Amino acid sequence: MSHLIRQLWRNFHIHLLALISYSSMAIIFTYPLVLHLADMIPGCCDVWLFVWDFWWFKYALSHSLNPLFTTHMFYPLGANLAAITATPLNAIISIPLQSAFGLPAAFNLILLFEIILGAYAAFLLIRHISKDDWASMLGGVVYAFNPYVVGKIMAGHLNLLPTPFIPLSILFLLKLFERPNPRDAGLLGLSMAFLAYTELQYFALTSIFFLLFMAYKLWVETGELQKFLWRTLPIDKSAPLWVQALVCLCAAYFFLGCVFIVYYIVYTVPWLSYLIYIVPILLFSFALNSALKNPEVKPVLGYITISLLVFTILAGPFIAYTALYFFQSTPAGLPVGFGGQVVYSADLLAFILPSYYSPIFGDAVRPIYAYISVPVNIMEQVVFPGYSVLLLAYFAWRSGGKDARFWLMFASAFAILSLGGILIIANIPFPVPLPNLILELLIPFYSIIRVPSRFALLMMLSLAAVCALVLKTLKFQDSRWGALLLFLLLILIEYYPATLQFSSMAMPQIFQALANERGSAVLAVPTGMIDAMIGIKQLYYQTAHGLPMVGGYLSRSTNNTYQFINANPAISQLAGITDSGNSSSFQLCKPTTLEYGKGIFPNYKIKYAIFPNYSNQEVNLGRYSLDNAYRPEYAKEASECSQLLSTLFGQPIYTDNEVSIYQIYNASN
Repeated sequence: MSHLIRQLWRNFHIHLLALISYSSMAIIFTYPLVLHLADMIPGCCDVWLFVWDFWWFKYALSHSLNPLFTTHMFYPLGANLAAITATPLNAIISIPLQSAFGLPAAFNLILLFEIILGAYAAFLLIRHISKDDWASMLGGVVYAFNPYVVGKIMAGHLNLLPTPFIPLSILFLLKLFERPNPRDAGLLGLSMAFLAYTELQYFALTSIFFLLFMAYKLWVETGELQKFLWRTLPIDKSAPLWVQALVCLCAAYFFLGCVFIVYYIVYTVPWLSYLIYIVPILLFSFALNSALKNPEVKPVLGYITISLLVFTILAGPFIAYTALYFFQSTPAGLPVGFGGQVVYSADLLAFILPSYYSPIFGDAVRPIYAYISVPVNIMEQVVFPGYSVLLLAYFAWRSGGKDARFWLMFASAFAILSLGGILIIANIPFPVPLPNLILELLIPFYSIIRVPSRFALLMMLSLAAVCALVLKTLKFQDSRWGALLLFLLLILIEYYPATLQFSSMAMPQIFQALANERGSAVLAVPTGMIDAMIGIKQLYYQTAHGLPMVGGYLSRSTNNTYQFINANPAISQLAGITDSGNSSSFQLCKPTTLEYGKGIFPNYKIKYAIFPNYSNQEVNLGRYSLDNAYRPEYAKEASECSQLLSTLFGQPIYTDNEVSIYQIYNASN
């Protein structure tokens, strides 16, 4: 009995210690956020979309509205929110927190909880794999505090933080294969459903992991793949391994070329476009046949059916709603984000380039990041795993056991997938097609993974398992504790961010007054999605005034999004919409006169125009900066636009360093 009590206490205290450790690290890594929960948020740009999303879910549910559709943005037609990278689960969890602490604090608490629980879930997975408490605790650090995660915080991508549901889904899958049972099957379906409601891209990435895991179980572990290759390819069994690998690589590129030829032939006839999906159906049939013949996999299939049933019941409506959105907004059968396989792929150099936020190398590497990131967000190139992690991966490759090499194989696979469709080194594309291209062509809705570099989170989770398995046996000066502490010190030095950017949550008081103007609408200037830095804070202003807004920001828009704006010149010429994405051709406001379609404003009760003032405001917070500034290259255009608005609507009824508000018409006249 006493042994059982000691065992329970040991299990309890190791879990408690893990949660305390990860909570402390989250506070330290984001400091001084914990002191400013109600008045600032980390990151910029897209962060305002997620703040708005939290507010909108609470507003919609309290008013019996559909939270996945809104007329508060892009009024009066509204916008479908199915594919704006919303995080419904986080938004719903935030509702009681908003009521208790306010919107800014609710957002910050969700951010901290997700990092902490992500690290803890990774600890549970890696502890199951390695059977080592302390090494697994370090694995949680590798997963949840790496430079990729810091980059997502700074980009304002709440949806791309290290969610706990990725490691939990993988944990329940592993348990299901070890001992098939309905409990783990149900938990697998539940965790995948929660993952879909947290971020659909990560759901797609984890699904790719499941496919690779099943392929490994069916065809690699059993030797079926090797037998198939020996039967179909001119491979000599006695040939060196590198010769066999070279033959397989040549065959793979020949197959890829054939797929491309068929792809372009098929898409010359629109109704034939759906035929391309026959290939994954055939592959699934082949895999199912192999599974039924495999004595290890066959017992699991029935329980996986339970997982699929639980997932379908919980997440099926959301998945169907999003799929319907894709079908309605894109040409039949065509992938949505094909160009992203090149533009948003990770540069090979980024894997060995120290963190953008490194306190030691940051100043030296930032110009390199700026060069290799053109023309995309720098944060999408922060995929550095850390030299200490790469060193342990090398040990695993040279002398690691079967488990360590298994997870190293998966880490390598996800690193290759994060490279996108074409190999890019130092921002120079090489004509080397990569596996992502064929996956994009053959898997329906694969294009939801718009940014291949985000496979890096799965890579980091796999590397975290590799590190734990190596640290389990590694010693430093004949001390295992020495090795653990040395590794912890090294990754903290490599991962700790030297600088972070914060955005002010201060709300101009005028918006509280505008909240009394029920029945009116506002015009956001600029209206178009030119740049995430331009006017996106208008979404946050709406959380105070609550009035429908002409314009807004969606991370995934369609041609219908701007239909009302484009159809009304008096609005579209103020919108500054451009499809080029080139700031050199950027123009905030185009010349217009109210005589050309001026009646549109009172007809739709668009009473006020809100224009952000492009001023530099920076408050020093030690090693951090509270940055509320917009890009200085827009200052000239902003000044011209402000003068034009004054000419059209008169002097602003309110102005400060952050925003100016113009009254478009007087309802009493």
